[in-house]
Amino acid sequence: MAYDERKLCVTCAWRGTCQLKYSMPGGVALHCVEYTRDVTLKEPEDQFRKRNVLIVGPGGIGKTTLVKRVVERTGLRSGGYLTREVKDGLFKSHVELALLPDGVRMVTLTDPKAVPGWVRAGKQYVNVAAVEAVLVPALQEAVRSGETDLIVLDEVSRLECLSELFRRQVVDCITSSKSILATMSVGGRDDEFLLSLESRSDVTVLPIGYENRDRLVEQVAFMLTGEEVMK
Repeated sequence: MAYDERKLCVTCAWRGTCQLKYSMPGGVALHCVEYTRDVTLKEPEDQFRKRNVLIVGPGGIGKTTLVKRVVERTGLRSGGYLTREVKDGLFKSHVELALLPDGVRMVTLTDPKAVPGWVRAGKQYVNVAAVEAVLVPALQEAVRSGETDLIVLDEVSRLECLSELFRRQVVDCITSSKSILATMSVGGRDDEFLLSLESRSDVTVLPIGYENRDRLVEQVAFMLTGEEVMK
């Protein structure tokens, strides 16, 4: 078997009512003692090709560009979000999240100026309310939608993770039947939850650098589709 079916809550007979995945350490729902496979489902290999890929590298290395190239190369129907930094002059910037599949709907995640109701995190103010009111529902829809093949989480940072709802939704995405392509910055892993994502046995962590970022496009595309992708 290509992966351990016990990692997938969506194959469990109790998935409709079980809340254990929210009570286990770190929100991780692996090897649950209550797991019972739903025998009415097809074998996982026949039902879907499930992969969780996490790209880890420094800021500015090209993680978002890699994600865009993989999506374009594979043709996978994508939900989730892309991250972009918008300069506000020479020394300041704010972060926006572009919601997929169209990338038109935007969520402003941070602002260097104080905004009423936003949470301060270092030199930035974080729009936690928008994360929970807009981003989390978008991810929930990506998990449910039959029109989504791949859920993009670009990037998973301590800023979004100020929301407990977002943390739970990340776990839901990973344990769903959909493949995941996520990114994380090397310098932003000072959070127990973020570190726990890298240590999950159902997540493949790939470091990105200048020397391998072009090759990673083909590698990740193959991992997600199982097919050689034409250049």
